[in-house]
Amino acid sequence: MGETNKNEQQSNIKAVTTPLIFAKKDFAEFLAEEKKNVPEKAQFGSDYITKIPSNVNEPLLKKELFFLNNSTYCYSVVKKKSTFLTVKKIANCIPHKVDLQMLISNNRTQEKPVATIGIVFQLESGELSKPVMLDSGAKSRYANFVLAVNKSNNRLSFNLDDESFLLLMEKINQQKAETTFILKNAGKVKFLGLEGRAYSNAYVDKNVVIPANEDGLIKVGGHLITLDDSVRDRLPEFCLEDIDVKLLLNNFFTKAEKIYKGRLDVLLAIGASVMTVFLDEIWEKRAGFPICYLYGATKQGKSILQGIISNIFGYSNKNVSMGNSTDNAIAMKCHRANAIPILINDFDVYKAQGNAFENNIVQFYEGGIREKMYDGSVMNRMPINTTANFSSNYMPANKPKIFNRLLTIYFPENGIAKECIDDKFVNDRSRSRIIAEMLKYDTKYVLDFIDEIEKWILQSKFLISKDRESNNIAIAYTGLLLLEQIAGYKLEEQEEKLQEYCKWYETLFETENEPIERFLRAFPKLINSAKFKKGVHYHTEIKDMKFLLTFDFANCIAIYNEEFVSNGEFSKYIDRRTFGADIKNSVYFVARRNHRFNNAKGQAYAYTLDVTSNEIARYIDDWGMQIDKMQKEAETQNTEDSTSHVQQ
Repeated sequence: MGETNKNEQQSNIKAVTTPLIFAKKDFAEFLAEEKKNVPEKAQFGSDYITKIPSNVNEPLLKKELFFLNNSTYCYSVVKKKSTFLTVKKIANCIPHKVDLQMLISNNRTQEKPVATIGIVFQLESGELSKPVMLDSGAKSRYANFVLAVNKSNNRLSFNLDDESFLLLMEKINQQKAETTFILKNAGKVKFLGLEGRAYSNAYVDKNVVIPANEDGLIKVGGHLITLDDSVRDRLPEFCLEDIDVKLLLNNFFTKAEKIYKGRLDVLLAIGASVMTVFLDEIWEKRAGFPICYLYGATKQGKSILQGIISNIFGYSNKNVSMGNSTDNAIAMKCHRANAIPILINDFDVYKAQGNAFENNIVQFYEGGIREKMYDGSVMNRMPINTTANFSSNYMPANKPKIFNRLLTIYFPENGIAKECIDDKFVNDRSRSRIIAEMLKYDTKYVLDFIDEIEKWILQSKFLISKDRESNNIAIAYTGLLLLEQIAGYKLEEQEEKLQEYCKWYETLFETENEPIERFLRAFPKLINSAKFKKGVHYHTEIKDMKFLLTFDFANCIAIYNEEFVSNGEFSKYIDRRTFGADIKNSVYFVARRNHRFNNAKGQAYAYTLDVTSNEIARYIDDWGMQIDKMQKEAETQNTEDSTSHVQQ
């Protein structure tokens, strides 16, 4: 028994190689002392290496990051014959702030949310970098990380390997942060059950206005939201000043009535625009939403009116798109906004007669889906999230499916009192407070109000029948009446002016025909004025009892358009690019062929039409005499045939 205890004591003594094991210094203390040398000796490409004394405990973590003097370093412990500490400088900055972000489409697409990390670094100088955005690739691959860093700030420098990169990502993930939901589309929020509107500096719904914090983040309930500014469109901004909206609107109506000389139709454009606050509900319950189309003489207040609408939705009056945008670009803008009218100024009507424009109008009216094959096999279904507001000096193609979706406002020459216009009327950002007042209206109340207005318009015989036209005016007039309720204002002789506009609006559609009919009706006039010359621009023939008209397509259309557009009759304009299809689809089409006219160099396209059934046949050249002669010959032949039959 005694021998056993003796052996155990000897075993314990052997395990204690030296009494210093109980007095070894902690590695953290040793590292803290060595950090004094790090800034001077550990630079990019030059490591600081020192031997770890035997009286220092080896660390459990053989590789770790630490921050010092706004720089990031990585130490590693390497054991060869002795144990060494190596310190590398891996970044000339430290993570200052970390934002966990979720990019939300915020519309009717099926796009999945995209998770990113936004990191603000503090440089050695103390300056803060712009946020470095790390997507899934940049979070997992060092090469992508460096690319993301260089996009943000070329003063940031990193020297990492695979291990130190993962350690840095771990440090970043350890910095606690709330997830910020970044809404891709400005305007109405369609996420998290929210029912308000998002601005760059506030969130607004019927109950409250929540300002953004100093970082541009808005805390709504338990969520942080903000607007995506990666697409550098001007973001809407809500006026947070103490504004008397009733007085603001009253002043606007008073001045607008003077400037636009008491016109109701101009204010209908404002009424239709503010109703986009209820756009989704109107699309769901109504035939569609009217597309405002302002046309007429230049310098008559069309652009000013669009600037005012821009102010109401939180933008400056400079946020109006130019009319040379392609039809696809315009549609993309209506994909990137929610319930904010997209404003297109000086719309280029000469390129607006094609199928793309017509399809856009239908989709803007009904909130349809644009389907596009983007890789040859997969269909990209892009929603239209809002509607459009056009201004132009000309009317678009005269087609019923276009016109009855447009709420057309005509601006005549000298129709504006320019002397009453001041800077405050042209651009007043405080008008964004109007939307906050509109949001206070209950949606059901608004929809019922539209129904009542449409019934009243039809019962009053302002319009003949319930159709898109009555829908358009009812929505626009309801918007105007809601604004007047807020302002405590009423335009003089309002009902009489509405009736007058309805009659003009309805007549606008009734008097429009297909382009081929307009062209044929104009043909005799252009012959009589010597604009169309026989043998030069056209020729005629009677063949098989048919009256055939052959005309030089390009030259005749050019002359026709010059005649009417120069006289200000813009609605009669014909687009050459689509007119050929109109001709082929008409009852008059016979043939399309190359035909040489005297004024054409080489062969020019010519169309041959059978206009026997058209009244113009009597008024072209001497066809009227020939028709009479043929009718008499036919009657004589019929009489002779009858007499011969009786005799037999």
